[in-house]
Amino acid sequence: MSTSSVLSIIQKEFSRYSALLTIGGGVFGNICILILFSRRWKNSCALCLLCAAVFNGLNIIVNSWSRLYATFAPDITNFNVDLCRLRFYSGHVWSQIGRYMVCLACIDRYFLITNNIRFRIINRPVVIQSIVGGIVVFWHIVGIHVAILTKIENGLCSQFGIYNIIYFIYTIIVVSFIPPLLMVIFGVRGYLSMKRMHARVQPLDNVVASNNGDTVANRRDRDLLRMVLVESAVYVATNAFFPFINLEIGITNYMGLQKSPLYRQIEVFLSNLGSVLVYFNNAVPFYTYLAASKTFRKDVKELFTKFWHRLIG
Repeated sequence: MSTSSVLSIIQKEFSRYSALLTIGGGVFGNICILILFSRRWKNSCALCLLCAAVFNGLNIIVNSWSRLYATFAPDITNFNVDLCRLRFYSGHVWSQIGRYMVCLACIDRYFLITNNIRFRIINRPVVIQSIVGGIVVFWHIVGIHVAILTKIENGLCSQFGIYNIIYFIYTIIVVSFIPPLLMVIFGVRGYLSMKRMHARVQPLDNVVASNNGDTVANRRDRDLLRMVLVESAVYVATNAFFPFINLEIGITNYMGLQKSPLYRQIEVFLSNLGSVLVYFNNAVPFYTYLAASKTFRKDVKELFTKFWHRLIG
């Protein structure tokens, strides 16, 4: 058996089991986030993470199923142009909304503890709700080019020609550059501000203003910052690779470079690996929150305890 055939088998099995893991773990995790965060939706950061969970869950339900189906039978999106465009459009738009909700959560946490009181207007429910709604509408409009220009050629649903290169440059900017930059800038600054603040004042049970005008975040707010930071780190790790390998594929295909079957199979394998990591990112927030926050773990334990008592009661 040739090396390219072995890679093809590995890719198929990897795609199958990663899709199963993403669907099972992702749907369960995002439902738990919806239940837990909906209880305190007036918290601006929790609202951002709640909205991210909604679109992460939609992305998993709509798009991961088609990826799983393609490991058992021919990919139906390669034969139906409407399904082809729907998968690319919904996958791109809903992933972008989830990413930028996490960016907004980082910004929210930083503004909550900044010394400039004027910036804290973003933490008001009506303001954060308006921004969240604006992000949702913005990406559904901006992503329309994906639905229009994605097509099927030679039995493959993708982007082709010059648009292929433009698309992957675009994804590098809006996926691999802007979100990590925002997360690092506001996440790290928020963390450093939190450390400085707690070096000066004693934390209280609620968010209150101290005599010198500083804002003291309670344990839940500190945990939210920690959760957002961990999720940001996971995002950077899982999204940095995919656009660059696809850009390489797009450029070399557009230039008409001759590639051996093994080289093409390696490209497909790496592209599939990057795609799996991107979709996996939609499934892991619940588990990163569990790892990052003692308060969140306590809330989850209480949720399942109540559910168990109702189940057996």
